[in-house]
Amino acid sequence: MSLYERAAQILENVEAKKGSIYSLSSIYPDARRLCALIFETLKHKSLLEQIIERSGFCSCEKKVPRTLALLLIHDLLLSKNGLVRCRKSIRDAVLRHKTRLHAELVRIRLKNITPFNSIDPIVIRPRWARINTLKSNLSEVLDRFSHFSHSLIDTLLPNTYAIDIHIPNLLAFHPSTILTQHPAYLDGSLILQDKASCIPAFILSPPPKSHVIDACASPGNKTTHLAAIMKGTGHILAFERNAQRLDTLKTMLNKAGATHLVTTICLDFTMTNVYDPMFQHVTHILLDPSCSGSGRQNKEDFLQKKDTAALNERLQRLSLFQLRLVIHAMKFPSALKITYSTCSIYCIENERVAIHALKSEVAQKRGWRIAHIMPGWTTRGKIDNSSNNKALATEVANSSIRCDSNEMTGFFVCCFVRDVENENIEIV
Repeated sequence: MSLYERAAQILENVEAKKGSIYSLSSIYPDARRLCALIFETLKHKSLLEQIIERSGFCSCEKKVPRTLALLLIHDLLLSKNGLVRCRKSIRDAVLRHKTRLHAELVRIRLKNITPFNSIDPIVIRPRWARINTLKSNLSEVLDRFSHFSHSLIDTLLPNTYAIDIHIPNLLAFHPSTILTQHPAYLDGSLILQDKASCIPAFILSPPPKSHVIDACASPGNKTTHLAAIMKGTGHILAFERNAQRLDTLKTMLNKAGATHLVTTICLDFTMTNVYDPMFQHVTHILLDPSCSGSGRQNKEDFLQKKDTAALNERLQRLSLFQLRLVIHAMKFPSALKITYSTCSIYCIENERVAIHALKSEVAQKRGWRIAHIMPGWTTRGKIDNSSNNKALATEVANSSIRCDSNEMTGFFVCCFVRDVENENIEIV
């Protein structure tokens, strides 16, 4: 498989929300080259799409997928090195249209339809990495980065790092830092995980020896974070309904050294019998379900096409599933604390789900309420103006948090707790 075909496959997987460009590229030896090709192509995506459309390239070359065409035409027209080695059939397909493609580029530049030097807006965020305390600790990992200097997050430069002020054992690096070849990453001491993604497990904070459920566990970053917070003790039941994604989860658990306390289950969490004896001691549940992924407005999201009607329909379907998930979690007899999170910016997937869950029969009967989390966090939730219970909508908004800064992906987190006599549940 050529460089272009691998890059196209990565972009398609990113569009399907199967991972980020960095994580999907990291399995290849030429990861740095793949990332450079993809990011440079996405910078000029608007221009390239116009060239493809005006030249009729995809209509003539039906065997060349549009994603692959973007990458090939980028290098043909915009890379100083031109096309690199690739399969003869796809190379010939592009070269057959070289004159026409170049002519369309010149026309666009002359008409100033899209300035040649314009790039699509891209948010450049720090490279976040969580220290896996199942295998190492802060001091040991920093010793392995002794050639790096300490910095503040706002002033990160190449060969510097910052220690996060909110999440323990979380480091930030300059975005140009390639960590996938570092020994600490390769041996599982360092896990690449966005700061926002670390918040749910941090909020849940199950004590050592707890019994915990991770309801939508793959790829396993949050599962391994829970295992580390529990100091490698207790028991985690990790659900994943897709067999292929379950394999990904198992690989992650093995690399992180967490297999001894995690049982993986290939099943839709909502299909479980909450009264099964295997769940009788479960007190903490982490919910991070499938969502629109709209909070990940970064490099990879330039592939997304916006269709308002289709988006609204999809959001409605997702929110119904998300609500079903939360209500099901609230039924577990011994459950005392639940975190619910998404990487969505839409109220329908976030605050509205929390409001409807709290208004449900099971929440009312079992005494579930919203907990006020991370009081020092400035970006709180948003008030759902469609709610007919303004007091509850305001309480949910004030109690929840959102992550909307340039430092991390867009994220929503809230926490439900159930007050039980003689039970002390820590609220972070």
